Amino acid sequence: MKKNIEFPPISIWNFILLFFFGLVSLGQLERIELSGGRALYLHEVVMGIILLYSFFTSTRWICSLWSSIRGKLAILFNLFVLVTLTFQSSTVHSFVSSLLYLVRLDVYLLFGTFLFSLILRKVLSGKALYWLIIGSIVLIALFGLAQYVFIPDTRLLVYLGWDNHYLRLISTIFDPGFAGAILCVGALLLQFQLFKKKLFSTQLSYFLSLISYLCIIAALLLTYSRASYVAFAAGCLLLLFTQKQWKHLVVLILFIISIFFLPRLASEGTRLERTASIAARLQTDQQGLNQHSLQEVFIGQGWYATKKDDTQYSINTFVPNHASGPENTYIFFYTET
Repeated sequence: MKKNIEFPPISIWNFILLFFFGLVSLGQLERIELSGGRALYLHEVVMGIILLYSFFTSTRWICSLWSSIRGKLAILFNLFVLVTLTFQSSTVHSFVSSLLYLVRLDVYLLFGTFLFSLILRKVLSGKALYWLIIGSIVLIALFGLAQYVFIPDTRLLVYLGWDNHYLRLISTIFDPGFAGAILCVGALLLQFQLFKKKLFSTQLSYFLSLISYLCIIAALLLTYSRASYVAFAAGCLLLLFTQKQWKHLVVLILFIISIFFLPRLASEGTRLERTASIAARLQTDQQGLNQHSLQEVFIGQGWYATKKDDTQYSINTFVPNHASGPENTYIFFYTET
């Protein structure tokens, strides 16, 4: 017998994670700039505090992770990265930066595992985590819609190291592609539940979910991010084949039709047929694949070894540069390791 979906009860972990996901929705607004082009986010501080607390209060989930296959693979990956870092001929600063980036990756993986352990131990409700994630994405959508209406010209952010976007929704993420990816996840999560209307306990919860879904879809469309559009289309097709509901195909068709009615204003970013961004990404991917020594073919350049002092500022300028590697994740892992 299926249980009705209700908004989760309030508990101490609900409050902690509510604060955490609230920080996450602030995006780059919670960024703390450090020296050498490095940065720290407030939600990462919260993750670190939670993990340190968990280490001293309960080690059961850590032991289970240690003995699992994914835990062993994570340990092997960390050891391999540390070995490759010792072979790179770089400065001490670059080595420290690479090490910090590795710690950051581990913190995110550990935090996700810790949340899963809370659900298994029934300390945290899975439904609570679901609605917290949805709430965070809805906030990102609302921030983005407000930004699109009141601050459509964000080209001044180029002087802070970000891309110059005009008449596109970037929200607090400061990038339409990344914002679109997050909004795509939120839209698909809600769409999965909305077509199971009988699972909602009240009409109010269904209505709020529907309004949230429409806000996310509107924000997603205004990013003009073609990769996000393709991701949403792929998600709809996946839901179509797994849930066997033609409603997902109808949603996809309406989404595609909506793209043709988007404002096509005086901005290169709103031209869906633009090729400059494609050429730029192909260039960075090609640069990433061009290894320069036999050593780098086998062990890579070193984890985030390219994030050195000279990448803090663009060439011959005092403008910060937040780039840290190829945009393609697979190429990034290949070139770095």
